[in-house]
Amino acid sequence: MQNKYRAAKKTVCLYKLWADGKERYIQIEWQRILVGFQNVLLVVQTKAQAALTDSVVTDNAVTVSVVTQQLNEQILSLVNTLVQYTTS
Repeated sequence: MQNKYRAAKKTVCLYKLWADGKERYIQIEWQRILVGFQNVLLVVQTKAQAALTDSVVTDNAVTVSVVTQQLNEQILSLVNTLVQYTTS
Protein backbone atom coordinates (compact mmCIF):
# COMPACT_ATOMS: atom_id res chain seq x y z
CA MET A 1 0.00 0.00 0.00
CA GLN A 2 2.84 2.36 0.85
CA ASN A 3 4.47 1.71 -2.51
CA LYS A 4 1.32 2.74 -4.38
CA TYR A 5 1.07 5.91 -2.28
CA ARG A 6 4.71 6.80 -2.95
CA ALA A 7 4.33 6.12 -6.68
CA ALA A 8 1.22 8.31 -6.84
CA LYS A 9 2.94 11.05 -4.85
CA LYS A 10 5.95 10.91 -7.17
CA THR A 11 3.68 11.11 -10.24
CA VAL A 12 1.90 14.15 -8.82
CA CYS A 13 5.20 15.84 -8.03
CA LEU A 14 6.54 15.22 -11.55
CA TYR A 15 3.32 16.52 -13.12
CA LYS A 16 3.48 19.66 -10.98
CA LEU A 17 7.06 20.29 -12.14
CA TRP A 18 6.04 19.76 -15.75
CA ALA A 19 3.01 22.08 -15.44
CA ASP A 20 5.10 24.83 -13.80
CA GLY A 21 7.70 24.58 -16.57
CA LYS A 22 5.01 24.72 -19.24
CA GLU A 23 3.47 27.82 -17.64
CA ARG A 24 6.85 29.59 -17.53
CA TYR A 25 7.47 28.68 -21.16
CA ILE A 26 4.10 30.10 -22.22
CA GLN A 27 4.73 33.33 -20.30
CA ILE A 28 8.15 33.74 -21.92
CA GLU A 29 6.73 33.08 -25.39
CA TRP A 30 3.91 35.56 -24.79
CA GLN A 31 6.40 38.25 -23.81
CA ARG A 32 8.53 37.50 -26.87
CA ILE A 33 5.52 37.77 -29.17
CA LEU A 34 4.29 40.94 -27.47
CA VAL A 35 7.68 42.66 -27.77
CA GLY A 36 7.92 41.66 -31.43
CA PHE A 37 4.42 42.97 -32.08
CA GLN A 38 5.18 46.27 -30.37
CA ASN A 39 8.37 46.64 -32.43
CA VAL A 40 6.48 46.02 -35.68
CA LEU A 41 3.77 48.46 -34.64
CA LEU A 42 6.40 51.09 -33.93
CA VAL A 43 7.99 50.54 -37.36
CA VAL A 44 4.61 50.85 -39.09
CA GLN A 45 3.78 54.01 -37.17
CA THR A 46 7.19 55.46 -38.04
CA LYS A 47 6.63 54.66 -41.71
CA ALA A 48 3.21 56.30 -41.54
CA GLN A 49 4.70 59.44 -40.03
CA ALA A 50 7.48 59.46 -42.61
CA ALA A 51 4.98 59.05 -45.42
CA LEU A 52 2.90 61.92 -44.12
CA THR A 53 5.83 64.29 -43.67
CA ASP A 54 7.91 63.35 -46.71
CA SER A 55 7.99 66.27 -49.12
CA VAL A 56 8.30 64.05 -52.18
CA VAL A 57 5.21 62.09 -51.34
CA THR A 58 3.21 65.18 -50.40
CA ASP A 59 3.61 66.48 -53.95
CA ASN A 60 1.46 63.63 -55.18
CA ALA A 61 -1.85 63.62 -53.27
CA VAL A 62 -2.93 60.28 -54.70
CA THR A 63 0.24 58.57 -53.52
CA VAL A 64 -0.11 60.09 -50.06
CA SER A 65 -3.69 58.96 -49.84
CA VAL A 66 -2.87 55.40 -50.87
CA VAL A 67 0.17 55.10 -48.61
CA THR A 68 -1.70 56.61 -45.67
CA GLN A 69 -4.61 54.25 -46.18
CA GLN A 70 -2.34 51.20 -46.40
CA LEU A 71 -0.39 52.15 -43.30
CA ASN A 72 -3.55 52.93 -41.35
CA GLU A 73 -4.94 49.52 -42.33
CA GLN A 74 -1.74 47.85 -41.15
CA ILE A 75 -1.86 49.73 -37.85
CA LEU A 76 -5.52 48.81 -37.31
CA SER A 77 -4.81 45.19 -38.17
CA LEU A 78 -1.92 45.02 -35.70
CA VAL A 79 -3.91 46.75 -32.97
CA ASN A 80 -6.86 44.40 -33.52
CA THR A 81 -4.52 41.43 -33.32
CA LEU A 82 -3.06 42.70 -30.07
CA VAL A 83 -6.52 43.29 -28.62
CA GLN A 84 -7.63 39.84 -29.71
CA TYR A 85 -4.72 38.13 -27.95
CA THR A 86 -4.80 40.25 -24.82
CA THR A 87 -8.51 39.61 -24.23
CA SER A 88 -8.16 35.85 -24.75
